[in-house]
Amino acid sequence: MVEDVIDKYHRKKAERLAAEAAETERLRKVAARKASTPWAPEIGQAICDAVADGGVLKDICQTREDLPTLKIVREWIRERPSFAQALKEVERVRLFSLEDELLQAARDASKDRIAKDNGFVPDPTSVARSKLVCDTIVKFLAAHYQQVWGAAATLTVKQPATDAADDLKRLPLEVLEQRRDAARAAEADQEVREMLAASRALAELNKERRKRNVPPLSLAKYLTQ
Repeated sequence: MVEDVIDKYHRKKAERLAAEAAETERLRKVAARKASTPWAPEIGQAICDAVADGGVLKDICQTREDLPTLKIVREWIRERPSFAQALKEVERVRLFSLEDELLQAARDASKDRIAKDNGFVPDPTSVARSKLVCDTIVKFLAAHYQQVWGAAATLTVKQPATDAADDLKRLPLEVLEQRRDAARAAEADQEVREMLAASRALAELNKERRKRNVPPLSLAKYLTQ
């Protein structure tokens, strides 16, 4: 009986060590493949899609085995202007995913309380962590999506109808700068909406292309057609 237990222990240990060795070898091959991945439009599109869904470039490259290392992606950004532009555009689309993530984090109360002897009590650590996540996202949105999440608000007061040129001449410089910034923000917001619509249209187009065994288009190539 004792010998059987010992044999079982050594057998399980040998199986575990073999599995660990196999996994180590697999990860070594994955790392080598990631470090030598050549450029391909479908890989660039996969990176852009992951960023548009809310992903961070560094995390995407580290966690996805089918994508290259961050170093290679940085080289592609420097060497391929079309890819760099497409990535910049989907980073703007990512703002909408971050808005959704912010709402989900703010509404998630599943970890706000923990079980104690006297029942469930607030968990300050979890609450503080949720607040940190929300505050970080808000700061990021305020920096990159200022027309919606910026701290400053512009008050518009309706004035009697006058000659537009004379009216502008009488306005202080600070007010003129505010109007200029508001106009630029509105233009940027419209550009983001158009880019989001183009990304959605491209997703539908690529679905049809895959059904016909046709390579998908990148966002940059789609916009230049």
